[in-house]
Amino acid sequence: MGHCHIGLQEDGKLCSHMAERGYDVSSGARGLKQEARKVQIMARKVYNTIPNLVTEASNDGPLERLEVKLMPTGQKEYEVGVTLKRD
Repeated sequence: MGHCHIGLQEDGKLCSHMAERGYDVSSGARGLKQEARKVQIMARKVYNTIPNLVTEASNDGPLERLEVKLMPTGQKEYEVGVTLKRD
């Protein structure tokens, strides 16, 4: 992955959600590292769906824009998702 911008929508809510998901009852700790790794994997999958071959010339073009946000999965339930932003 390269030459991209990853933005966050409603970062406070997003980080709170990730901290809650990463909560480990046995240690009482909120581990964000694993949750961040999940976002990294999702971003890579979205980036890989962008058509065209990535070359050195891609660095001269516009940034690809990805957005991390909470996406509704049900009534008052959300999960973290990554989308490709097209202006």
